[in-house]
Amino acid sequence: MLPLPMEHVAGAFQPAPGADSTTVLSITPAQPLAERTEYTVEVTGAKDDAGNVMALHTWSFATKELPPPPNSPTVASEYVRPTNTADATTTLTPEFRAEVTDPDDRPMTLTVEVQHDPAVPSQGTGAIWTGTTTTTVASGNYTGIFVPSGKLTDGWKVRRRARATAAGSTAPGPPGPP
Repeated sequence: MLPLPMEHVAGAFQPAPGADSTTVLSITPAQPLAERTEYTVEVTGAKDDAGNVMALHTWSFATKELPPPPNSPTVASEYVRPTNTADATTTLTPEFRAEVTDPDDRPMTLTVEVQHDPAVPSQGTGAIWTGTTTTTVASGNYTGIFVPSGKLTDGWKVRRRARATAAGSTAPGPPGPP
């Protein structure tokens, strides 16, 4: 799982309809929640019928990514080069490559997101870099993009994710290994 940014969301809090209004709270965000995002809910200051004030109660949840639309482009055969026999990159400016395909045969670009591995928070958290190829390729071909110098540090464990885009239609590729 990729590390997820924490977000602040405005919304309405009210007793849940049809439920015990003294124990169930309904939360309605002012805007739709973002995909692949972690949210933390904090409730404090609520009072019971006797006027007792509730202590802070906190919990977190994460939203999932919506499935791609039908006929969306795909990413396949994703890899990084150069790598060694341990499947680790041997440079701080690796190239991410993938085959991009579109059912409607439109020209394609590739976007790659690189994030810190959440299993190693001491190396950092969240996004490190995102890049998109600057030229299109025909559907069914490989394309690639290099991570620019200064973005990675030797020894970091990272995760990557690739997306294919064709004429404004974007679809995720399979998550890359750490």
